[in-house]
Amino acid sequence: MTKSKTKSKQGTGLIVSLGYGTNAKTTPKAKREPGSIPNPEALLDIVRALGAVLVDCRAFPGPLDRADTMVNPKTGRLVFKSGKIVYVRTGLWAMDLAEALGRQYEYHGDTLGGLHGDAGGPTEAGMAMLVRRYEAGERLILMCSEATPGECHRHFAMSVPGRWPDGSALPTARPKSLAERGVTVRHLIVADGDADPLTLDTAWIFEATAYESFLRGKRKDYPAEPLVDFIANL
Repeated sequence: MTKSKTKSKQGTGLIVSLGYGTNAKTTPKAKREPGSIPNPEALLDIVRALGAVLVDCRAFPGPLDRADTMVNPKTGRLVFKSGKIVYVRTGLWAMDLAEALGRQYEYHGDTLGGLHGDAGGPTEAGMAMLVRRYEAGERLILMCSEATPGECHRHFAMSVPGRWPDGSALPTARPKSLAERGVTVRHLIVADGDADPLTLDTAWIFEATAYESFLRGKRKDYPAEPLVDFIANL
């Protein structure tokens, strides 16, 4: 199931957020983060089925091109070295996604990256870019690593008025969230990390504002739609 167009029929755009979680190819099931997308190929299938551009919001995306990689002389495998840590290729490095998706992949971690380490969080320029493209009718997928939206900056710093996962407020100087700019974000989460999200009813999509109200105890649940149904109605 693939779609190549990256604009919505209605004239208003679409912004979906997802986190791939723990790579099932390299991590035993017992140690995977709940909600993890089963493999890089499933992530690519979701992007293509939604007909969207994957906007990489990771502050630390791995190498952006092959010039930053090296071959392990013992195994012959491509690896990436950052400081004293050597990372094994998983298919989720920025360069892998760029090679697989072409123009449907963009790295924006420099303006939309997280709120940890050296990353200062989303910038006004990054957020304004998303709004402009949404208003132009584009379909965008905001991607980071955390599978659970409420634990990731794509929810608590980008989608809704900013609060840390524990409920404490973010700095007042932060850029306005997408909700405050009149843009609806929908989170996508996979319920079964071993199933194909596009063939079984194992992936769900729901509005970030309703999810936020649920997290803050203002409602008992939040409506979610199977991803397969959502795609069929696009």
